[in-house]
Amino acid sequence: MDKPRNRFKLLCLTIFAAAFGYIEAGVVVYLRAIIYPEGFSFPLKNIPQNLLATEIYREIATLIVLFTLAMLAKHRLFKRLAFFLYAFAVWDIFYYIWLKVLINWPSSLLDWDVLFLIPCVWSSPVLSPVIISMTIIAWSQVLLFVGKKTGKPRMTGAQISLLLLSGALMLASFFWNAPVIARQQAPVSYPWAMLIAAEILSFSALYSFLKSAKATP
Repeated sequence: MDKPRNRFKLLCLTIFAAAFGYIEAGVVVYLRAIIYPEGFSFPLKNIPQNLLATEIYREIATLIVLFTLAMLAKHRLFKRLAFFLYAFAVWDIFYYIWLKVLINWPSSLLDWDVLFLIPCVWSSPVLSPVIISMTIIAWSQVLLFVGKKTGKPRMTGAQISLLLLSGALMLASFFWNAPVIARQQAPVSYPWAMLIAAEILSFSALYSFLKSAKATP
């Protein structure tokens, strides 16, 4: 009975995240029409402080909406976490899908984008957050599987360390060009090796976590 319920909830989360991704994309379309009427590109233009503050608080509000949606689920913490991760990742992927539909951007998955503004400008080719979002979806599904099998999934210290290091490398790759962008220059290169290392660490932790759960009687 639990499996059909999870599938239904994941379907509802997918629909919500896709719709919310459209809202996010719509806001960005409006912002680009105001700030980049000739088309978005680097180096970034100076944004009026009122618009910048509005955008930063909008990003915070977006995360709050996704988080509180997951918290509404009457489940254990691991399920709430899994639902949040899933909703966040699907929202992020659909954000780019809707931008492609609305303004035919990006023209390539290697086009550069601004991801977040907190605490500084996050930037990378579009492909990077898409890859990470797919990894997050994989983690959400494994959390649900392990939680169903063990009742209360637990990670070892080694698995947590791998995951934290992976996350740190992912963040570092996004911050890599922050000093360049702060000087109002265009980013030159993205540290793909850093992202690859982060993905290897993440999937190593995922494999170990899943293997230990399967070994649980």
